[in-house]
Amino acid sequence: MKQLYSTIFVLALFLSISINVKAQQPKSLVWFLDYQQVTKFAEDENKPILLFFQGSDWCEQGKELQRDVFDNEQFVLYAAKRILCLYVDFPYKNKLSDEQNSHNNKLKKEFNIPADYEKGFPTIVIVSKSGKVLLHETGYNGQGPQSLIDKINLILKNIDN
Repeated sequence: MKQLYSTIFVLALFLSISINVKAQQPKSLVWFLDYQQVTKFAEDENKPILLFFQGSDWCEQGKELQRDVFDNEQFVLYAAKRILCLYVDFPYKNKLSDEQNSHNNKLKKEFNIPADYEKGFPTIVIVSKSGKVLLHETGYNGQGPQSLIDKINLILKNIDN
C-alpha cells in the first residue's frame, strides 16, 4: 500500500511539473514594432533580429507566411529562445500612426525593400545584433516553419556578431 501511494505521488508530481512547463511555453511570437527598441534587446540577449516586412491587409503571401510559419507552435517555441522579431507593416486600409509609418518607411529604404509593393512583399530580413544583414529573402512559397528554422540554425552556427 505504501508503494502504491509513493507511485501515485510521483505520478502526480510529474504531471504537475509537465503541466506547469507547458503552461509557461509561449503561445505566440512577441513582435516588436520599434527597431531601436529591438536592437537594445538584441544586444542585451545576444540574439539576431528577424524583420518581417508585410502588408497585413493586402499581401496574400505575407498572410500565408504569418499563418504557416509565424503562428506555428513549432516555430514559436523555436524562435522564443533564439531570435527577436520585428513586425514592419505596410497596410493599405488600416492606417498606421504617422510616426510608425515614417519608422517603417525608413526601414524599408534601409533594408532595400523595393518601392513596388508587389515585388517586395513579404520580405524577411535577419540581422545580427550589430545590424549586419545575414539573410534577405522575398516571397513565400509554402515551405513551412522547418525551412526558416533550418536557415536560422545555419545563421546562428555561422553568426559573427
